[in-house]
Amino acid sequence: MQVSVSQAKPGTQSTDCLVLGVHSSKKSMGSLADAFDAENSGYLRKLLKQNWFKGDIGETLWVPDQGKLRCKSVLLVGCGRVNRLSSSAWRKNIRTMAEVLRKHKCQSASVALLDTLPADIHPELGSQWMTELVGDVMY
Repeated sequence: MQVSVSQAKPGTQSTDCLVLGVHSSKKSMGSLADAFDAENSGYLRKLLKQNWFKGDIGETLWVPDQGKLRCKSVLLVGCGRVNRLSSSAWRKNIRTMAEVLRKHKCQSASVALLDTLPADIHPELGSQWMTELVGDVMY
């Protein structure tokens, strides 16, 4: 498995799947999801209005692109209410994400989940956990 880390706005890289963490709050989905949504004409909010996805912890929604994005699909990962996600629930979300990516045979993914990390977890540790958990699921 090849893992690379880069800092880029969600949705600006060509990839099989863009993974976004989405909170269940009607006010803010999360900083990266909100930014992606703003740059894509409210793409996520339109999906959420259809009530297929609420943003509850552990919930996922696979959305194939309709030719509007640079990625082939978007995977929404529910993170629950803002500031309520525990470190164990965050790790479970990463494992669930990896299982969905494996199921859909993704060769590449751009993952934007670090903004949903619990406040007591440093981003470096979150990145390490993500790499380990994805590796466990993929192999």
